[in-house]
Amino acid sequence: MLGDKVRLEQVFLNLLANARQAMEEKTERRLWVRTYLDEDRPCPVTVEVEDTGVGFAAEDREKLFRPFYSTKQARHGTGLGLSISLSIVRDHHGEIEAVGTPGKGAKFIVRLPAAAQAAPTENDHASSA
Repeated sequence: MLGDKVRLEQVFLNLLANARQAMEEKTERRLWVRTYLDEDRPCPVTVEVEDTGVGFAAEDREKLFRPFYSTKQARHGTGLGLSISLSIVRDHHGEIEAVGTPGKGAKFIVRLPAAAQAAPTENDHASSA
């Protein structure tokens, strides 16, 4: 895929930081990062960040990406990380989804478009006379 390395790095660092914070008070702490290509989707480049943290309630799912909304305790975030991440992913023509269960963890799925991988033709290398 093609994209702004620094901005996409911000998305994934935010997701990893959120996962770490969500697991701080849990005895079982597991974090999975999966990457794969799902050819059946318009945005086939997929990255999943899943944790065994505190999770979130179904009614919080859509609110998670709103500016200044947070499920964290006071002084543990600004509520801007996921909102900014959503903007960055959308700027890359992608999508981000959250799935969670209270007390059992959360999974964030980022899907991004694949770069066109057309092979160069002979004409692309021909010099003009």
